[in-house]
Amino acid sequence: MDILFFLIIFGVGVGFWANAWGRNGWAWGIIACLLSPLLVGIALLIAGKTIEKKADEARAMNDLINK
Repeated sequence: MDILFFLIIFGVGVGFWANAWGRNGWAWGIIACLLSPLLVGIALLIAGKTIEKKADEARAMNDLINK
């Protein structure tokens, strides 16, 4: 029972992390709960941030520098 609890908690964590990187947090979180949060987390590291997320961060950094 405890393993299931931690599996869900870490799966939700992977989902939040994926969402912060511009990915579909629900999909990544559900996949992490079904497979393994560790394996899906490694896959998320390999996939990296989306191009749109990188562009948003670059714009935000540019706005901070130009102020």
